[in-house]
Amino acid sequence: MRRTREPSETEAALLVLAGDPVPVLRRLRNLRALGPFSLVPRPLSVIEDRYWDTKDHILGRKQLALRVREYDGDPWITAKGPSKRTVGRKTVERFEVEMPWQRSVVRKKLVPLLENFGVLDASALEHGTWPTHRRAMTKMGLFPIQRRMTRRWPRDVFRSGRQSKAPLAEMAIDVVTYRIGSLSPKFAEVEIEMKGVPRRDAVEQFISLLLSQEGVTLMPLRAPKLAIGRALTSFALNGELAPKLGPHGWLTQNSFRAIRQALSRGLV
Repeated sequence: MRRTREPSETEAALLVLAGDPVPVLRRLRNLRALGPFSLVPRPLSVIEDRYWDTKDHILGRKQLALRVREYDGDPWITAKGPSKRTVGRKTVERFEVEMPWQRSVVRKKLVPLLENFGVLDASALEHGTWPTHRRAMTKMGLFPIQRRMTRRWPRDVFRSGRQSKAPLAEMAIDVVTYRIGSLSPKFAEVEIEMKGVPRRDAVEQFISLLLSQEGVTLMPLRAPKLAIGRALTSFALNGELAPKLGPHGWLTQNSFRAIRQALSRGLV
């Protein structure tokens, strides 16, 4: 069972950048040990994400993100703040609170949070029948700005021989697919998120070993996925997205170069 997440997270995101990402993904999924660490697989998850904002992009301007994530049809709401890179610079920290779409939890946590940020008036949720999450977003004056699907192969990361203890981190091997009109651009990444009491030194060591093993096929993913999606949507509106995609819709090194340029110039 998923539980309401604490209001911060520390993680690293590594982009799988290869002409054909499939063999790299297969190798990562088969990984069971790395230096002094062991990896214990968990079942595949299929995740659908929708991001919401106001018509005038109040959330985006405040560097906030509001996401509805569905796990097998079960909706969870996540509010995220801006990221800041940690001292070791392999991980980032950011404000994040995640909660199930339940009346008591949303009223207690989400409504005060959004109102304190001065984002919107969530009083529409205070009365009447408890709405579906999509109807509630519309009642609060929010609109969907991005949709994507993720196939996730999660692994719990332990110190070897210490599987009886809580994991140090979760490593998620993801294929992220955006839904933009008739196109479905996608990329592969590895996310490593610390669990429980911060063990940043151990997690940084694990990331260093992973980067050393995979070499140039892994590199830090600097841009948030929400920003990547905005850039891709901008390309699509200008008829420029399809030529930027590789075989089977994979984003290539040139695709990410164009994304970085668009974001650095403030074009999206």
